[in-house]
Amino acid sequence: MEFENLSRNKLREVMKTAMAYRVTFSTEPWCEVSRGPKCGDFYSIGNPPGTICPCGCGKLKEAYPVIETTGYIRNEISRQGAVAIMVSKDSRIIAFGWGYMETGEEFADQKYRTDEGRKIVAEIVGRDKKVFYLSEFGVIPEEREKRIGTEITKKVIEESSNLNLPFLMRTNKSSFMNKIARNLGMIPIMGSENTPPDPENKERVLYYKE
Repeated sequence: MEFENLSRNKLREVMKTAMAYRVTFSTEPWCEVSRGPKCGDFYSIGNPPGTICPCGCGKLKEAYPVIETTGYIRNEISRQGAVAIMVSKDSRIIAFGWGYMETGEEFADQKYRTDEGRKIVAEIVGRDKKVFYLSEFGVIPEEREKRIGTEITKKVIEESSNLNLPFLMRTNKSSFMNKIARNLGMIPIMGSENTPPDPENKERVLYYKE
């Protein structure tokens, strides 16, 4: 098993990471197999690609097509201050993780759909506050529970520590990243029992660490 830096110029590796990304998020707890063409909502295997979206906006498409996902990952890891790491085993990518620098307002604008949601989140994080956002982390199903997720998150944090920025992470309550965030000393600032709820999804938790 090897931990390596990932850059947008390593097109073959980025595409293999996109394949791991698709597999990871099609399984529990996300179960993102298909997506509405207009609503953008994700659906599980009970609503496969090619069937009509439950909201009626058209035929569902694949949640994470490899070519589109490759482009998305390349854009993510090209952002300011980005650090991206992949984990390979037997020439296959089994885990990935990356983050980048942005302000609280930029985070809110990109991650929330409604004006009210964006306003609430920007105020909680700090509209002009610069953070290192721990954006995407995943481990394919058969390699979970081996501390790979913890190790890759720690490596991204270590490699970005020279920026001297606080860390921000958003995850679901049922995700393994929820436990990793707490183990790494991050504290919830939104979505936990004693913090304001996420304005758009009650299952989300936002973590922060100075």
